[in-house]
Amino acid sequence: DDSGLSPVKSTNVSVLGAKLAQFQAAGDDEVKQQAGVVQDLKAQANSIAKKESGTLAQRDLVDVLTPDVVESGDFVFTQHFTTLVVILPRGGEKDFQTFCDTFEVTPSADESHEKQRIVKPVVPMSMKKFDKVHDKDGFTAWRVVILKGRTDDFAAAARQRKAVVREFEFSVKDFKALEIKRKELDRRQKEEEVRLFRLANAAYSDAFRAYGHLKAMRCFVECALRFGVSPDSGAPKFSAFLFTPTALAARKEQEIRKVLGEATQADFGQEHCTRAGAKKEAATDLVAAEDQDYFPYVCLPLSSSFA
Repeated sequence: DDSGLSPVKSTNVSVLGAKLAQFQAAGDDEVKQQAGVVQDLKAQANSIAKKESGTLAQRDLVDVLTPDVVESGDFVFTQHFTTLVVILPRGGEKDFQTFCDTFEVTPSADESHEKQRIVKPVVPMSMKKFDKVHDKDGFTAWRVVILKGRTDDFAAAARQRKAVVREFEFSVKDFKALEIKRKELDRRQKEEEVRLFRLANAAYSDAFRAYGHLKAMRCFVECALRFGVSPDSGAPKFSAFLFTPTALAARKEQEIRKVLGEATQADFGQEHCTRAGAKKEAATDLVAAEDQDYFPYVCLPLSSSFA
């Protein structure tokens, strides 16, 4: 029912045009808004996928150090000690092991007298490899237990040996919560994409309906200007109908116009062609006269491609 879109009693073309434009703008805004929701969810999913790819130095450690990789006691967090994750390049394990065993920190001048002594912050034999972590570029993941307050010194010295030091606190509870959040994001993205698809289909349908109304309005105006209306009742002096040509005939405009011409010649078409031909012969502008085609009908194409 298109009575809300184009009331039957309304005869004002400008009012109908404004109503159609308003109707289409509302549908367009709804689709754009839903598309924005889908794009935002896709951006979040892409951000997660990006963190899951790349080398160990780039990936999110939540996706690397999972419960099936980390064993009990791998991460130590106490009042004085903390655990760091170290990413080593291929072949750098032996050199870094030696570095951890010999790493010392010389206190600065502004530290208290009790702290003004050389410190070995790395807990001996605390360097451990996560054997279940694999990387296509040969990077390996290790853990090191170190004194709190000396992590910056250790990270700075490790970078000089091409190692990447990252802080990470492993928690099974946090991992499961993150997994639930990601599944919920995936579910929402699929639901919103389905909703966008349905809105787009509905918007296309509404657009085509509005397009059909515009074609009908144009057809009425052109017919009224060409054939006129009754001065007494205001009734049109023309009839309107729809027809669908075959796929082959649709590619041959001349054949379609020939059929339409033959169908309309018997009645008012003959009179119209006679008057139109006389006007063409009397035209002073030869170029305009040659370019102007006269037909005893108004034919407007209507296709789903909005042609």
